[in-house]
Amino acid sequence: MTKHHRKPRCVGGTSVYPKGNISLLRENEHRFWHSLFGAWWPEWIAAEISRKYLPRRLQVLAINFFGEKRDRREPKWHKKIQKKKKPKFVEWQSLFPRSLSPEEIVERINERFIDPEYSLVIVDREATNSIAAG
Repeated sequence: MTKHHRKPRCVGGTSVYPKGNISLLRENEHRFWHSLFGAWWPEWIAAEISRKYLPRRLQVLAINFFGEKRDRREPKWHKKIQKKKKPKFVEWQSLFPRSLSPEEIVERINERFIDPEYSLVIVDREATNSIAAG
């Protein structure tokens, strides 16, 4: 088992801050997670999951529990690079087997992988678009 800093140390996470910041992961889980997402901000992780790993009608958003106002939308340069990269399905399916629903995947990510000050949520793009148009 290895210690995973859910809020990466490079952005201020420690073994005690924020509360619940350490998850114990199997070594391959830890390696696969960082192969997929490095030490990205939750907003960037949400964008990448939406872009490559879920049905197009679904979108993942990152919600900060403390109302932090910093703009962490994925920068255009990062998005451009990531769009060119092929999805890493071996790593993805090792972490999240096909038997898991999108909701179960997001729940697992929230519990074990991302900054505990955030939560990922799934929204249906079609429902969101129809509400906005209505």
